[in-house]
Formats: sequence, structure tokens, C-alpha cells
Amino acid sequence: MLARVVKELGTKSGSRPIRIVDGSRLEGPGERVWRLHLCYDAGLARIVDAAITTTKEGERLDRLTVMPGEIRLGDRGFPQPDGIRNTLAAGADVLVRLTWNSLQLTANGRPIDWLKLFKRAREQGSLDMPVRVHKAHSRFELLDMRLIIIKKPPAAAAKARVKARRASQKNQRRTDPRTLAGADYIVLLTSLNREEFSTDLVAALYRLRWQIELAIKRLKSILHIDRLPAKHPDLVRAWLHAHLLLALLLDEITASLGLVPPQQLSARPMSIWRTTTLLAAALLAAIWPPLNIDTTLRALITRMYQLAEPPRRRKLQMSVANGLS
Repeated sequence: MLARVVKELGTKSGSRPIRIVDGSRLEGPGERVWRLHLCYDAGLARIVDAAITTTKEGERLDRLTVMPGEIRLGDRGFPQPDGIRNTLAAGADVLVRLTWNSLQLTANGRPIDWLKLFKRAREQGSLDMPVRVHKAHSRFELLDMRLIIIKKPPAAAAKARVKARRASQKNQRRTDPRTLAGADYIVLLTSLNREEFSTDLVAALYRLRWQIELAIKRLKSILHIDRLPAKHPDLVRAWLHAHLLLALLLDEITASLGLVPPQQLSARPMSIWRTTTLLAAALLAAIWPPLNIDTTLRALITRMYQLAEPPRRRKLQMSVANGLS
């Protein structure tokens, strides 16, 4: 499916890069927390940019380098006025997901009435309309964008409503009616031209955003980038950059073999997860070969002091047993 969507979008957009941005928290010892910022190219199926910061630096559309002509995707953490403006100024188009209170928007010079919009979307099946983006309490050049509201499948909508109610109960506050109404819909904001990108095509394009979630999961579950062994910032950055370098090598090898969309060697698509697992094991074995028995025995003999039990106040059970024999 990914290959078909990328191919169709490439035809419609003149082979423009489709780049997805996201961030992930990485927790280390001593309650140290870092944030990994990633940019993932959906057409190439690889990481194309990354940055490591503390959690004081939040997610922004323009944090990582913006390439002119690209289509940049982001989830609900990315619709900030300055980030959107800077991304557009760099020559890219934007597609982000919203909640009703993410941004200050107007239509026909008036603030948006979200309950009325959700009602219209329910009656029409979807909604696609021009809006303008404002920045509260600041001088800001207004941005002309498209607001798209798409109804969720019933199961997904019911799950979102339950989640909204639980969040309100946890925070001991009343659930806003707009939150419950919005749980039934996916709300998107984009700068893409309506003549070239229909509502259905924009929705298909946003669904590609899940690819970066899978990329982050591979980094954590296969390469274990989140198992930070140190507290010192320099050691942490060395660990993270080494793992990112390994990820880039794996992406390069996978792409050179033609195992990722849009190239395919067979009718059955290759599993990027299985391919990454196999190649990671092979690369790590080449970098750090496993010890053979002779090497292990020599290490045991020469490093017996390092392998000894630490001093203890209580005697070890083996020492007590030896004394009784």
C-alpha cells in the first residue's frame, strides 16, 4: 500500500519528497531525559535528518532542515504558527493534524465555530474549506491554509471518546463538548493546493505519517537506542549518534538491495522489520565479533580480579559450605 500511495502522490506532485517529522523521549539513568527529533522520507523509506536535544526544546516543523519543494507532515504536536510559517517560507508545503484548540483560526473573518463545523462534516461526510492561521497576542502575518475534517471509522471514534472522558476524569474537569464532538473526526491543516490534492488524496498522504512511528519503534526495539547507559551529556550524545549512524547504514544497505518501496523484487513486499533485524545482527557481528572459547578462557585468566565478587560483610553461602566440608 505504501508504494502505491507514494507512487500516486509522486505523480500528482511532480515527485516531490514526502517527509515526516516526529520526536521521541529517551529516558536515561539519573532521571535524565532527552528528545530525539527525526525526519523520515516516505518515498525513500529512510531517515534523512535527526537532532538530539533536551526536553526543554520542543517539537517544531522547522527544527530539522526543510528542503524546498518537499511536503512536510506532522502530528498534533507540530501545528505552531511560527513553525508553519518558517516551513512555508523555506519553499515546502505543510500537512499537520489539529485538535480544535491547537491554533487560532478564522474563516470569512470570523473565529471558527467548531461545533457547527463538526455538524456540517457529519452531514456532508467530510469538510474542506479555506481558513486563516493567526497567532494569539502577537504580530503575525496571517497564513492562508485549508482545513479538512474527515469522519473516523465508528470503532476509532468510540475509542477516542472514551480516551477523552478518561483524560477529563483524571484531571478532574468537565469534558469540553468540542472535544467529544471532535473525537469523531480527523482534523487536518494543509497548504496543499485543492486543484492538485483532493480531500481523499490529502487523507491518504497523512496516513503515511505512521511510517515514522515504525522507524522509531525499530530504533528502540531492534537497535535499542533508548537504553542509555550513561548520565554525562557527552557520553549520551556519543551513544545516540552511534546508534543513529548504525540506523543510517542499515537504511542505505536496505535501499541498495531494492528491498523497500517503491522498488520491489517480488510480488510479496519485503518486511523492513525483519530485514533490519537481520542486517543489524550482521553489522554488529562485523564491528564486534563474538568471542571464541580460547579468547574467553584467556580473558578469565588475565582478568580474574575484575571478575571477583565484591567485598561483603556477610560470607557467601559457598564459602560457608566449604568451611563445613
